[in-house]
Amino acid sequence: MSAKGTWRDGRRFRLPEGKDEGSRASLRSSPPDAPSGRRWVALPVGLALVLLALLAPGRLAATQLVTPTGPTEIVSAGTDHTCALTPSGAVDCWGSNSAGKAEDQPGPYTQVSAGSAHTCALLPSGAVDCWGYNSNGQAADQPGPYTQVSAGHLYTCALTPSGAVDCWGVNDYGQAEDQSGPFTQVSAGDVHTCALTATGAVDCWGSGGTTQAGPFTQVSAGASYTCALTATGAVDCWGLNHYGQAVDQPGPYTKVSAGGTHTCALTPSGAVDCWGSGGTTQAGPFTQVSAGSDHTCALTPAGALDCWGLSGAGQAADQPGPYGPNRPPAMPEVLSAGGHHTCGL
Repeated sequence: MSAKGTWRDGRRFRLPEGKDEGSRASLRSSPPDAPSGRRWVALPVGLALVLLALLAPGRLAATQLVTPTGPTEIVSAGTDHTCALTPSGAVDCWGSNSAGKAEDQPGPYTQVSAGSAHTCALLPSGAVDCWGYNSNGQAADQPGPYTQVSAGHLYTCALTPSGAVDCWGVNDYGQAEDQSGPFTQVSAGDVHTCALTATGAVDCWGSGGTTQAGPFTQVSAGASYTCALTATGAVDCWGLNHYGQAVDQPGPYTKVSAGGTHTCALTPSGAVDCWGSGGTTQAGPFTQVSAGSDHTCALTPAGALDCWGLSGAGQAADQPGPYGPNRPPAMPEVLSAGGHHTCGL
């Protein structure tokens, strides 16, 4: 899905093929040529998969679909900007807007991920929209379909329905290498990427990307270190630990987020525990937490955002919201059985 090359200074990169503005517009607006008289209808990915299973049972046998297990990111703290998803699927961003990375987007989206200098969001169709700094193709839109997206430092990775990981952007340490998987969650860090397997192991690639046997239930890649949540709620961390950001914690926790030089985790009661540089603990209650480079934001049950830490560009400013998951409408009934007859759509 991507081309490889080398810059003059020796850095490697991965750049999606045919992703100029014209081709992206064509992909979005023009279906394949169809015989005259036929009407093309755009279907949600989930509905299309159901219809394929009903009409051609052998078609999906070769591809095992994977259910994503990572938390749906409602709030995502980047280096010096933060983005959050509204219940209508729009994305609000604040903080530094260099290269347009903090531009609000109408959506609708189902997940958002803020990187160091760009932001990406997942559409209900499984496509990925990105905006911001695009020096190496890290903010190039992708048709997908994907089930999760994670924006790192000048690169992006996304999880396919079959559990493979596609990456694009800077690849100087191998952090943006595609992986066959299957995985259930992916997390892009600074110069390494980690993904969770169905057995709970963590596979990592790039600089310092050490693989761990687990079992784990969630993984978060930070700046040259990684933390993962065990089945008992403890947090195991490994990698760079200059500020105590990679110290193991007994928990119990329900979610973990690795940032730049600090890590935060959510307790069952909704409190947020943080450790490392500037890792301030907060009583909450909260339902989600995201650790950025030097700031942290957490979602309250009412949908407001409380943020703390470095806020030179306003990235740690509290937000009233409300923010929350964009829940697509229920899938329409495509097969209905009556007393003595059955109809399908």
